[in-house]
Amino acid sequence: MRSVIRVSAAPTEGSFGLDSELKKLLLGPGEGQRLELKERATDSKVKAAKISGRLLNTVAAFMNSREGGTILIGVSNARQFVGIEGEYAHVNQQRADWDGYSLWLNNVIASRLDVRAALNYYAINRARESNKDICAVHVQPAEMPVFLQGTFYVRSGSQNKPLAGHDMLAYIASRWSWLGTRSLHDRADSTLTME
Repeated sequence: MRSVIRVSAAPTEGSFGLDSELKKLLLGPGEGQRLELKERATDSKVKAAKISGRLLNTVAAFMNSREGGTILIGVSNARQFVGIEGEYAHVNQQRADWDGYSLWLNNVIASRLDVRAALNYYAINRARESNKDICAVHVQPAEMPVFLQGTFYVRSGSQNKPLAGHDMLAYIASRWSWLGTRSLHDRADSTLTME
């Protein structure tokens, strides 16, 4: 049975924090098969607002997994809430707030992943913890393989592993067993007959 991690979708007056299931994951061993922690969404080594490659790898890997997962941005590996407010102006100078940040993040994720209707497989929500904005990217398993710049990633523990060749084909065949299969009727209809 797959468990889904949810965060309050709409903020209310006062505090709106992470839900109890997500807090349990944070209290556990930390990053793992269904949880990734990121202090920031952008690559700190680049002056322009460029999304972290590791964050995109994780979204693709969660989509390719059987369970999906959640990426918490604004949380350190030591599970400290550092917030994302410092990135607001970096990613959107005209709109240096949560709305500008979430629009930027949505656009980047949807445009970089090679999957139809990427927005169907993830949701971006804001939570408030320790007086800091935290971004939760909830990722659902995709209905077909997802690639990032031609690379196929899978989640293995707390790592995103690129697969290629036979390993990739074996994973895809076990995860999406219906791919590549056609009924005998379809095969018969598609054969050419020579007279």
